[in-house]
Amino acid sequence: AHTDQRESIDQQRDMALLDAAQSGFEQRILSLLDSSTDVNHAANDGRTALMLACQNGHDACALALLDAGAKVDLIDDAEWTALALAAQRGCEACVRALIKAGANVNTSVKGGWSPLMFTAARGH
Repeated sequence: AHTDQRESIDQQRDMALLDAAQSGFEQRILSLLDSSTDVNHAANDGRTALMLACQNGHDACALALLDAGAKVDLIDDAEWTALALAAQRGCEACVRALIKAGANVNTSVKGGWSPLMFTAARGH
C-alpha cells in the first residue's frame, strides 16, 4: 500500500510538471524538479514537459528543463521532437537552447519536415 501511495504521489508530480511546462510556470517547474520529479515523464501522447514548453514558446521553462537533464531528442507519438515543435512555433530562444544541448537538427517529423524547413516556411 505504501508503494502504491508513493507511485501516486510521483505520478501527480509528473503530471504537474507537464501542466507547468505547458502553462509557462517556471517557478513551479523549478520546485517540482527539486522534489525528484521525472524530467522526462511523457503524457499519454508521448509529449514531455520540454516538448510542451517548446510548443508553447516558454523558453525560460525549456531552459530550466534542459538544465535538469531533459532529453532533447525524444519523439512523441505523432513523431515530433522538442526542436521541431520549437521551430514550428518560431521560438528562437528554444531552438538555440535545444541545439546547444545537442538536439539533432536533421530529425524529421511525420511528413518529412525538418526543423529547418519549419523555420524557413515561417520566415524565421
